[in-house]
Amino acid sequence: MHACRHCIAILALVSSCAAPEAKPAVAAAPAPLDYDTMVKTARSYAESGRPERAIELCQEASRMAPDRPEAYVVWGLSLAQQKHLDESAVRYEDAVRRGSKDRELFAELASVYDVSRRYEEAARVYRAYLALAPDDAEMHQELGLTLLLLEKFDEAIQELKTANVMRPDDLQMQQDLGYAFLRARKMADAVTVLAKVTAADPNRPEAMRMLARATAATGKPVEALKILDRVLAARPEDQRARRMRARIRLLTDDAAGANDDYRVLLSASPDDSSLLMGAAGAFIAMGNLEEADQTLDHVRQALGSHPLLEFREAQIAWRRGNKQAIKALTQFARDNANDLEAWREVHAAAKQAKNQALAAEAAEKLKALGDLL
Repeated sequence: MHACRHCIAILALVSSCAAPEAKPAVAAAPAPLDYDTMVKTARSYAESGRPERAIELCQEASRMAPDRPEAYVVWGLSLAQQKHLDESAVRYEDAVRRGSKDRELFAELASVYDVSRRYEEAARVYRAYLALAPDDAEMHQELGLTLLLLEKFDEAIQELKTANVMRPDDLQMQQDLGYAFLRARKMADAVTVLAKVTAADPNRPEAMRMLARATAATGKPVEALKILDRVLAARPEDQRARRMRARIRLLTDDAAGANDDYRVLLSASPDDSSLLMGAAGAFIAMGNLEEADQTLDHVRQALGSHPLLEFREAQIAWRRGNKQAIKALTQFARDNANDLEAWREVHAAAKQAKNQALAAEAAEKLKALGDLL
């Protein structure tokens, strides 16, 4: 949320000086707070970590002037601070119904809906504000990111493009647009945008990782590996970059390199099942079936069963001569239509088994995925 910082009202009480022979004067009771001062004081309580007291003042202010929106804004903020998100949204909506056009209100209300995963409601709020202020680049950006969460990729891209037109030099907005293209699987567009971002600022590891992913998806894994090499040279602790490099190495027949990366990753996270299954894949590719099986034992103990575990087991079984394992390989590939490794495995197994129909199916899938074998 973007909470503004109002000045805190300072209340002073002035006592009369008693005449020498008069009885001591009784201090006058403080004058009742007016609405605006009450709301400002409530906000100061909210911003200093006392939301309960802020709510009390907001309730009193709303009774004093029930048609004014300002108290409801602070009331909503205070409830959000207490993680009462549904109640917070109700109070913010009360402020909207009372005619508030305050940017802060719309940003905070949309944020409450986003955190609550009520993304349709968040998008509605962003759009309502943009109807009032269509030139607000940040609100277009936030709406675009919320639409990504709704998987409304084309709408998200349009909002983020609008934000980029308004702020052509804002690298974060450009990066968000690149991410939207990536989510929409418009990989060439993602590469174009993210390459510009990383050229302007190489110190953006997230943008570099996204660029590597998009580059690999356009059929240029060697270039993707070079990008990840640069990331890891600067930040060897970047586990997400190392995971990605391990995976791409495995898919580019560099099983030994993938194994090296998995060893580093497992030294930091020895019980990570996804890493163990990746490492098992590297062992399988190198023909070290016993080591692969031993690695999968840790996964069996942790998970019991898992589709990828069954796929790895089928890979081992096929290599040990179990011809029935091709059924499990094929089922996994069909259930995971974009998994390049799985379709490569099916293609190799089908050719070895002289199953022409299955080999043709796998070849067609690989071609669609950009892998020409």
